Amino acid sequence: MALHTRVDEHVIENLREFLKLAEIGLLARKRDLDGDLRKDDGCLGTPAASLLFSIVDSIGSYHRGDYTLRVSNHRPPYIDQDGYVHFFILNSRYFGQNLNDKDVQFLYGQYRSNLSHNAALSGGVLIYNNEEPELFPLRNGARVVNLHALYEATKVALNTFIQESQDVIPRSRQGSGIRVSTQATALIDSDAVTEPTGYVSLGGILTIGTEATSPRKR
Repeated sequence: MALHTRVDEHVIENLREFLKLAEIGLLARKRDLDGDLRKDDGCLGTPAASLLFSIVDSIGSYHRGDYTLRVSNHRPPYIDQDGYVHFFILNSRYFGQNLNDKDVQFLYGQYRSNLSHNAALSGGVLIYNNEEPELFPLRNGARVVNLHALYEATKVALNTFIQESQDVIPRSRQGSGIRVSTQATALIDSDAVTEPTGYVSLGGILTIGTEATSPRKR
């Protein structure tokens, strides 16, 4: 973590951390982890999925209103709205999918919105199959999520986004509304914190690391 004076650097560092945590979750086996997790051979697929779809949503959000990025099966053929329309980034050169509107709404509703806000999949299914190339294979007429393929595709997509982020993020609707504060010391009591190890994030919120002590009462 570091202080950032540019929005694109701040966003990219966060997205890289999302991807790394998703990788850790997919490689982990619950039987080897501490805590009250079920002791089986499963990975931490649900939080990994939430992180991966957050990356998908984020990339889509920074291209909202960008008519130069073409998406298939949507009219107009670019990301013109927020919400589930961000997920039409999957039908762009970033992910190379050709999903219909119903599929995109289903993926956003089940795997992004419902999973993030309710910690539940009501009708969605996560699989991990490193021999299955499809990101969203059909099972009984519904799209399921192949976490292995989604991770690999998201890694490639994020790499592409990083190469273009200096141009895309600052001129985007989302990026233009974000302010990254560099005034870290103005947000904390200097008597209360020893060697702060955090960084300033959106809205000027300071994240303090483990070396921080509790602020004194006023």
